[in-house]
Amino acid sequence: MVMKKFPAIKSLEWKSTKSQKWNTIVKTSGAGKIRTLTTWQRPQYTITTAFAYLTPEQYREIMGFFASIKGGHEPFLWLDPEDYEEKGIQLGTGAEGKWQAVRKFGDYLEPVEHIENVTLYADGKPISIA
Repeated sequence: MVMKKFPAIKSLEWKSTKSQKWNTIVKTSGAGKIRTLTTWQRPQYTITTAFAYLTPEQYREIMGFFASIKGGHEPFLWLDPEDYEEKGIQLGTGAEGKWQAVRKFGDYLEPVEHIENVTLYADGKPISIA
């Protein structure tokens, strides 16, 4: 499935907010022992942002985009202007193959489904992507 990309409108205000949400279930026994479980492999993100200004054409483009994804019914790609790159991540070693792109938050590696402007290195030298 090809996900739609949020329109590339450059008039976002600074300081968008992002929050992670996990479906974490906490159970406490009668003796006070706590057990936790999450049923999700990845977090959901809520991003809040505003536009400093929109032209009438940009307004119509955004309204059309949200109509095309039926509000929040379909997932879409958000290319974050403040958190958009990762450098120095080792994807694998050994034989040639395919690797999952990831981004790093502390010790947590999160799979990334969409990447642009990729440069891969092997032995410290850029390699071409076929």
